[in-house]
Amino acid sequence: STLTEAEIAVLQKLAARRDTIEKWEADLALREKMLQGAEARIEQKIGELNEIKATVEALMGAYDAEQENKLKSLVTIYEKMKPKDAAAILEGLDIGVQLDVVRRMKETKVAPIIAAMAPAKAGALTAELAARAEPGDLAETRPR
Repeated sequence: STLTEAEIAVLQKLAARRDTIEKWEADLALREKMLQGAEARIEQKIGELNEIKATVEALMGAYDAEQENKLKSLVTIYEKMKPKDAAAILEGLDIGVQLDVVRRMKETKVAPIIAAMAPAKAGALTAELAARAEPGDLAETRPR
């Protein structure tokens, strides 16, 4: 049986179509490999970033602990000073430092120091303490 010209034309179109599809498949396979490579590189970068994040968090924790130890040391120094002397020094410090120190002091030590401060400075410190009050501020040192 011989093929008609129409059938030959259809077969030629199907062959051309098959070639096109095979080229697309090869192109898709290549793109898939490229995407897999890109995904692997992204996963590697995510891993590296997570390691960096862990290192930064550890350093920040160590820094915070060091700062807390320094503040505790300052608190001890201020608690041992005469209230008048402690007040004179605290008055010259930045309000943030004043708050950091006073919040860590026992109430029984803070009261005479604030009382010895100039009224305007004492008022400013008291207002800041009230405005920035955090749960537990001075509470753990209160007598029960």
